[in-house]
Amino acid sequence: MGDRQGNWLLALEMSTHKLSVWMEKAGAIAIFGIVVFPCIDVVGGKLFQTPLPGSYELVVFCQLLGIPFAVAASLLKGKHIAVDIFVNMMSRRMQGVVNSCVALLGLGLFCVICWQSLLYGASLKTAGEVSGTIGIPFYPFAYALALSCIPVCLIFIVTLCESIKKVVSLR
Repeated sequence: MGDRQGNWLLALEMSTHKLSVWMEKAGAIAIFGIVVFPCIDVVGGKLFQTPLPGSYELVVFCQLLGIPFAVAASLLKGKHIAVDIFVNMMSRRMQGVVNSCVALLGLGLFCVICWQSLLYGASLKTAGEVSGTIGIPFYPFAYALALSCIPVCLIFIVTLCESIKKVVSLR
């Protein structure tokens, strides 16, 4: 039974890793847009007297896609902020307990962010909110934020399971 649980956890971890890499690439394309749209705006405005309409809005939308889509990959690579000076001084079992609590809190936080983003996206869709200059609807970006929370939640589930396994195996 334990072997099947380990295989299930490994499969979840591998799937989450693939999803995170895909989302990181999508986020990188959006970050590229943060650079490209102002360049097009400036070059078009200065050379051709035709600036890019809504370039500010496009940059903001790219930020809304680029930043949250990179969170899961950052979490996987350990690029997030962690203060583990005191945790490293604890016993391995206590480290597992602390890591379990942190993973549970992180999971709860990102589940709430996902849930609230879905609710917010639905309210934006109902209200018909669009950007002022080029009329891009806001709701897909709220849904994208909710989507970006899914791999983060999966990472926290894997971390929680591994931490609990560490606590239980050290008895």
